Amino acid sequence: MRKIKKLAVCGLSMVTSCLGINNLKPVSAQNYAAKLTIFSYCGSDGSSFNYDGHAFLAVENLTSQPVTIGKMSVQQNGGITIGTWGNKSVHKGIWYNLESYLVEQGDFDGRVSMSEYLTISKLCNLNVFIFDNDTWSPTNNCSSFAMKAWNTVSSTTLSAGWINTPARLKNSIISHDYSTNATIPDNDNIGYYDGYNFVGVEMNLSFLNLLFSE
Repeated sequence: MRKIKKLAVCGLSMVTSCLGINNLKPVSAQNYAAKLTIFSYCGSDGSSFNYDGHAFLAVENLTSQPVTIGKMSVQQNGGITIGTWGNKSVHKGIWYNLESYLVEQGDFDGRVSMSEYLTISKLCNLNVFIFDNDTWSPTNNCSSFAMKAWNTVSSTTLSAGWINTPARLKNSIISHDYSTNATIPDNDNIGYYDGYNFVGVEMNLSFLNLLFSE
């Protein structure tokens, strides 16, 4: 079953096979297909949405054509953010580009990050992980998701602690070569997948009140 699932998620769309990924044309001299960045932020009780921190990923398409990242098609030179959330009443699990929106609103100031360039093969492995991990629980939270996804494709192993938290992941990131407040891809295609179907959301005050209700 894993082989079939892998074939389903790694090409130019959810219905093409991994054979199709061979047709991707990385534009870098090193033949990198994507840039992966892991972010961790430690908030406070006074933050705008009263959360204590968050960890997430950003992935940028470095090929010469659209490519599927996770379940979302990303245009050439485009990028997305991916993170899991447990306090969203409409969906607990992976959200696409919610962090991109929140950064525009001034959230996650002070976030730390590090980046890794991915070959086509590693991008395929990342997609399989994302496809298999659209979940959230207190013991499998946003820092768990971001850390495990990173460790799936990177030679630099990160830790989120024995009990996974964004704070512990942040400490692991800053023990390496890291950046503060790195740029996040601008993508207003915000939402989540209900199986194979994308559920887009429009950010407005009434929806935010619903979105962040327990």
